[in-house]
Amino acid sequence: MYIAAATNGPDSWKKGTTMSRLRLIDCHAGICLANAGDQSAPGAAIAAEMARLHIEGALVRPFPDKDTFDAPAANARLFEICHGLPALTPCPIAVPNSACDLQSEPDMVGDFIARGARCVLIRPAPDYWLPVPWVAERLFLALQDRRMPVLCLESALGLEKVWELAQRYPQLPLILAGVGYRALRSLVGLLEACPNVRVCTGGAFSIHCGLEFLAQRVGIQRLIFGTGYPETEAMAAVTMLMYSDLSPAERELVGHGNIQRLFEEVRQ
Repeated sequence: MYIAAATNGPDSWKKGTTMSRLRLIDCHAGICLANAGDQSAPGAAIAAEMARLHIEGALVRPFPDKDTFDAPAANARLFEICHGLPALTPCPIAVPNSACDLQSEPDMVGDFIARGARCVLIRPAPDYWLPVPWVAERLFLALQDRRMPVLCLESALGLEKVWELAQRYPQLPLILAGVGYRALRSLVGLLEACPNVRVCTGGAFSIHCGLEFLAQRVGIQRLIFGTGYPETEAMAAVTMLMYSDLSPAERELVGHGNIQRLFEEVRQ
């Protein structure tokens, strides 16, 4: 699926200029997990939204946190749903095995990859663990060894903790999502200091010419398209990218190229 994008900046639609087709992969979407007996509702809802906006694929995490307190069960349901919908790439919840009640961290990451995951979500507070070396070192080393991207929600970690993880594991790709426009001053410093951190451009990141500014300051390769669906209206992120003053090639990188590169670099 594709969406039309203006080729000459935000006002090109007024001038009747030629329209191009922009591929979109949403790196920040959630899928509400229904009861096991309901096979259609979760997939149908997100599939309809993607079709409405002509989004080709989506990285989907279990949503919302309050209904997914059992991470292994939520992951099992997520994989079940995504197995029948190839446009969805599962983003399971990763939890350290520090209590010896789960798979070992290398086995967990390997199993996620074998089942189609190309990114994991960490949410320390809802899963009752601390993102510190004496709790989660084995988890982060296993993820770094497989070059498995980690989705970091700003509301769950904060910029300081993302900085600490990026410094401690410099080969671990981190995707910061849900960051708001008020955090721009701190966000720029984080991205400049940590080349392994990317930022999702959708949701609360509604800054006038924000994409253009970050592309110039830290490089277009650090920006990844995401909507924040279903917490936020997905069209806002699409519009911000479509009518940005980025070049067509830059829009392609943000829209799908940068996240595809991260997926391809995962060591299977």
